[in-house]
Amino acid sequence: MHQKQNVPYDTGKVKIGLLYQPPPAQMSEDEEKIQAALLGIRQPFTDVTRALVQVGAALAVIIAIGYLLTR
Repeated sequence: MHQKQNVPYDTGKVKIGLLYQPPPAQMSEDEEKIQAALLGIRQPFTDVTRALVQVGAALAVIIAIGYLLTR
């Protein structure tokens, strides 16, 4: 019967795999965003986000000018 050996495997003289570390699990895009937010790393704006901010700013300026002209 073959049993699964735990790392490190001790042969009596040598410990095989003593410094072995399994590879880290791959993070999903959402997990990366959450980790970046928790670490305070700011993500760059995407083109869509930048366009929405510009349209919002332009709309705010137009509304402010219209409000000031009607006073």
